[in-house]
Amino acid sequence: MCLLACVSIFSLAVLQGPKTTALADPIGPPPKQLSYDGFYKKCVYFRGLPILGSEKVEDRAFRVILDTFDKMLAKVPDETMAALVKAGSHYSIIAEEEGQTDLPEYRYLKGDPKTDWDKRARGLGGLETSGGEENILEYPTDRYHGESIFIHEFAHTLADYAFAKVDKNFRKNLKTTFDQAIKDGLWKNTYAATNPAEYWAEGVQDYFDCNRSASPSNGIHNEICTREQLEKYDPRLFKLIDEKFGHNPWRYEGKYATTKKS
Repeated sequence: MCLLACVSIFSLAVLQGPKTTALADPIGPPPKQLSYDGFYKKCVYFRGLPILGSEKVEDRAFRVILDTFDKMLAKVPDETMAALVKAGSHYSIIAEEEGQTDLPEYRYLKGDPKTDWDKRARGLGGLETSGGEENILEYPTDRYHGESIFIHEFAHTLADYAFAKVDKNFRKNLKTTFDQAIKDGLWKNTYAATNPAEYWAEGVQDYFDCNRSASPSNGIHNEICTREQLEKYDPRLFKLIDEKFGHNPWRYEGKYATTKKS
């Protein structure tokens, strides 16, 4: 799910240089401007993008994200990642025992009369992306068991603050692709049919083999959950994603990988 409005309650200084934390490096504290008055105690970087968490987040979650992003974005140009960092983006990990609105960026959502955001979400896309520790580490308690929501939410952020920043035609091309898919009767009774943003994020999950499937479609998923299925079912979406990720051969490697599901 993409939270369109910028939800930061603090201004972030743009970090200079594409710093990356090595997997073997110790996990340190964030700089003061990223601590959100001390809430965040842990910080690593991927190509300049800060990845933050409170002291409750297991260190292994940071290393899984670093390893996943390193492989997932291996073919994405430095210019594109630099645009994301320049925009002031960061990724926040929600500890298993924390709620969405415990994170300082989302506290303003507490008490929303229309939506209980702690029940609604364990991760949001936007300038600030977030994902649940239990989804990253594939705990049995994960409410999204069987699919990578942390990749889904980051796909929103990449679309809006990386790809769209360096390719002025990206949004138009995505909408055209979405409109054609709906016209052709694709993605009926699925989350991908909601709007171009969710169409993209669900497609990215399929492309990297980390989505769930359902047959018949259940309002969220249909039978499409792999790169090969996506290419055959919706070749226009496949082509757009494949181009943006640089024809990357990598596939998701965790237990939620399509090829590892029973």
